[in-house]
Amino acid sequence: MKRKLLALLILATAFYMTSCIGPQMVGRNTINTVYWSDLALERPDYVVLNRVTATATITYDVTMKRKPKIIGENNEFLVIVKPFGPVIDFGVVKFGYLTGDIGKTTVTTKGLFGRKGTGLAAYIPSDPEVVARQLAVYRIITEAKAIGADALIEPIISSDVASVGKRTNVIKTTVSAKAVVIKTDAEK
Repeated sequence: MKRKLLALLILATAFYMTSCIGPQMVGRNTINTVYWSDLALERPDYVVLNRVTATATITYDVTMKRKPKIIGENNEFLVIVKPFGPVIDFGVVKFGYLTGDIGKTTVTTKGLFGRKGTGLAAYIPSDPEVVARQLAVYRIITEAKAIGADALIEPIISSDVASVGKRTNVIKTTVSAKAVVIKTDAEK
């Protein structure tokens, strides 16, 4: 009887540990950024297409102390910040990275009882301002690529944080930059 109870307990624990973390859906987007002083191109070498701007708004809800929520605008995604790390509850979280962004994008997972696992887990920041910033950067990169840009010149990033309740904040991040196409040798 004790063996069956112990086996059932081990099975239930293993099931609980594997069912807590579902598939983490993270979209990533990158583009080169160019600082004006580092450009080192003559004016005929490039074309400034247009100024592109993107905005991301997220809600940070801390009504539950041990499980704050990061909610994308229009309920695009929900990230629950659990004590062992953030977990995507639903939706796809999209992150964009500029050349100067430094941070880890994936972490290796450990298997049951500390054994090394084979998979990679998605890196999800627990700071809501970082989530808003990376979502806004993702959107500006998508917009720049849509107009055929090769790079963004000197992106300007700003964030506003507003309290909309006792334990709820809204973070709005705006990214703005000039989209540039570098001419090929045949176009010069």
